[in-house]
Amino acid sequence: MTNGRENDQPLLSILIPVYNGAKFLEHLLGLFEDAYRRNPERFVGIEIIVGNNVSVDSTQKVAEAFISKLPILRVLSLAPHLPTAEENIFRYYASCRGLFTWALGVDEIPNVEALGRIFAWLEKSENDFYLFNFATVSENMVVLGPSNIFMSKQSHSINIIDLAQRFGLWCTMAGISGHIVRTECMKGFDLSPICQISPIYAHVIAYLEIFKNKRTAVINESIVFYRVTHADMPHWERMAEKLGVFDEYFWTLGYIRQLEYLEEKGIIPNDYLSYMLEMRECRFFRPVSSIADKLINQLRVMERTHDTRNRLTLEQYGHIRDFLMHKEPFLREFLWKADSIFECLSARRKVRSGAWQALRDSINTYWSNYIFSPLLIGTFLDYQMFRIANRYYGISSSGHNLLLDRMRFLESEDYAPDVFAGSNIEEVRSKIETYEAQSRQGNNHFMRLVEQANHRSAIANRALMDARHDYDVLSHSTSWKLTWPLRRAGTVLKRLLRVA
Repeated sequence: MTNGRENDQPLLSILIPVYNGAKFLEHLLGLFEDAYRRNPERFVGIEIIVGNNVSVDSTQKVAEAFISKLPILRVLSLAPHLPTAEENIFRYYASCRGLFTWALGVDEIPNVEALGRIFAWLEKSENDFYLFNFATVSENMVVLGPSNIFMSKQSHSINIIDLAQRFGLWCTMAGISGHIVRTECMKGFDLSPICQISPIYAHVIAYLEIFKNKRTAVINESIVFYRVTHADMPHWERMAEKLGVFDEYFWTLGYIRQLEYLEEKGIIPNDYLSYMLEMRECRFFRPVSSIADKLINQLRVMERTHDTRNRLTLEQYGHIRDFLMHKEPFLREFLWKADSIFECLSARRKVRSGAWQALRDSINTYWSNYIFSPLLIGTFLDYQMFRIANRYYGISSSGHNLLLDRMRFLESEDYAPDVFAGSNIEEVRSKIETYEAQSRQGNNHFMRLVEQANHRSAIANRALMDARHDYDVLSHSTSWKLTWPLRRAGTVLKRLLRVA
């Protein structure tokens, strides 16, 4: 047995879930085939599994064509067809033999050159959940960023609950290709209760439940070039129609119910959303802002359609509204405006002129001006105190832009004198007090040096004036009796040198 695995057990299973993705699958398996042909030793301890979700295109045929060229490949196709990739992934964990499993999206580009370094981390078997600091590319394969999170170390251990709250459930955790998990933790987990709430991002909710008390690490290594797209709304609308929910369900009511599921199980505290941030391409936003924005979109859809699926019921709207009001009091003006519009739409009355713009303006103001303001918990000396996720920050009056810079780093380091961080407010206050005391001590010492320098400067100036006077007497003297002036000049010069 080696590092907790049998001698013949693969270290890593690469699971490729796919539905009607023949074109992408052919390219992805071609990359692995080429890398395997050039260096088979690199793939020792690896198995590749294609998990077909009952595709109706040529996916199965394409996958089977690679079996002879990739001996480490297994092609599986389990029925029935499942509605989402998340459900398909969890179905195939039972078929993975590796100590760890990497679920790789069929449309991503793996960083094959990093496999050796990835193996080195997995061989240690120190963690159960690995988040790799993946690079991002656009739909046209232009590199947007070499990493998702700024790190100063090669690895960082962190609780997965804190990680999702600090860097985002949607943007940091949702991409399936950036994680490697201990396989035995996933086997037997029932995803269906979460999928009944909302299947989209159900895997992230499951991760938080499964790995809450297990070992999690972020590794500063890109294992995949993650493809970022901003034009996938039609896909989500089709998925919403397929599942019988309204178009913006996944980011409003579905997301809210997922958080309530975690709260009820004691996995997250009930203020989790209140102190949560999302980071996308190094830009922060608060999820409550996004929920509100999506609510506006759904009300707009409700205005222009008679489709029952897309008309929010009073219960649905009330659930969203009350949750936001409870979690984020700063949204009350927005929600009061939304109430009036919803009442008009429910009664099938025309929304008054300007109401939509007023609603949009209120959330745009919140979005741009209140990234950190609702997180203000008090002041201390000349510092504003903020709680962000599970960390506390003391920010000087000029330090808000620096706080944004600090937030991009996984490690919460101080940036004295403008930003101090700690795990609790007392720690931050102590750092500020220590800095202020040292500053006063240093300032007093500096002032003493200035006073001493000024004193010495005054003595030096008087000595120079005396020397100049003696020199003038000497240079203008016509007497041959020069003994006294010379002696006087020598004494002054000695004093001057001693003072200097």
